[in-house]
Amino acid sequence: MPVQKLVLQITVMCDTDTLEEAVDAYSSMTLEQIQHSTAFGEDIGSGVSIVASETIVGREKVEAELHAIGNDGTFFNYNLDDEGAAATSGVAADQASG
Repeated sequence: MPVQKLVLQITVMCDTDTLEEAVDAYSSMTLEQIQHSTAFGEDIGSGVSIVASETIVGREKVEAELHAIGNDGTFFNYNLDDEGAAATSGVAADQASG
């Protein structure tokens, strides 16, 4: 079973003295904090747009993509006894949040 990968983008404008100050502030924010800052705070942001997308096929490729985003590779459960290593509909109990 394939996994769909979407790369999202949001543009934010903020009133800081330096670009470094803005980058430092936003680098440590969660998506929820960014949403709050642009909806209710002193910053403004655009809507989210999809800038890239692809279908990831194969257990090894999916695991590599998961590793690339900081997951341990077990977010999607796989039936390893199945020769095709097809994905199940469950999610690993130890999935990463955020």
